[in-house]
Amino acid sequence: MTPAAALALLLMLYLGVASALLGHLTPGYVWRRDSLSHLGQHGQALAEITRFALFLPIAAGCGWLALQTPIDAPQHWLSWSLALGYLGAVIWPLRSYPHPANRYHYLAGAIEYVGGAAALLWGGWQMQQTMLLVLGGLAMWGTACSQHPAWRLRAGQWQRLAEASLFLGQYLLLSAYS
Repeated sequence: MTPAAALALLLMLYLGVASALLGHLTPGYVWRRDSLSHLGQHGQALAEITRFALFLPIAAGCGWLALQTPIDAPQHWLSWSLALGYLGAVIWPLRSYPHPANRYHYLAGAIEYVGGAAALLWGGWQMQQTMLLVLGGLAMWGTACSQHPAWRLRAGQWQRLAEASLFLGQYLLLSAYS
């Protein structure tokens, strides 16, 4: 396993464990319903810890991973997509009321999910890897379902499907890169 792939795996595990712990400690938080952004939402009890001890290290780690790969590689763009999505959650925390910063928060999320899924599909096509194509499709499916009004009560669950797909894809792409 390459050092970059090991870091990608570590980031994925850190996100899962830390977000589960923070979700458990945040009053009223329900992981199936609430997104990761709700953990760092302005006014939440553990928002600062979530943004600076969870989102920022993931953004920095993914940014570092992007710098380790060539610019013309799908893993480069997947890592940048993840880095920008998490950095956006740090800079523009979600607000529970209409606020101009929410636009930027959602734009950063769109960069993460759309850019990440596109990078997975590109990597799957380029490397002829069915698993990467499936993960790209799951990332798109999870993102779309998390935004669909009929499934809003399970938005957090759908988002986690998309997140897991992106991070697993990052690990697979970086494992193949040497």
